[in-house]
Amino acid sequence: PPPPSLRSSMKKPSPPMMTTTTTATAAAAGSNLQRHRHRRRVSFSELEIRSYPVILGDHPHCASGPPLSLGWEYDPNATVTIDLDEYENERAGTRRSRGDMRLEATVRREMLKG
Repeated sequence: PPPPSLRSSMKKPSPPMMTTTTTATAAAAGSNLQRHRHRRRVSFSELEIRSYPVILGDHPHCASGPPLSLGWEYDPNATVTIDLDEYENERAGTRRSRGDMRLEATVRREMLKG
């Protein structure tokens, strides 16, 4: 059977009206997971990076300005597949804090204007 997909979101620099998320494919070691219940292992080999449009959202805790969300459609032509180790090496030391990801109301308005 095909391996299950795990999704995690990770913002990467991109055009203002687009954001990127990553999808990692998980492969469980062993052919009979039921029998090896306590010895399960998951490994990741590559990431698929997709670009989604930024749209007006509906988050109730957005105190000022418009909340933002990701749209459902993505551009398959802009999708990039990259080796996980290569990706981790390239992004080393670039992790952002929660505060770094917060956008001011004026910035969110400009993103929606395009």
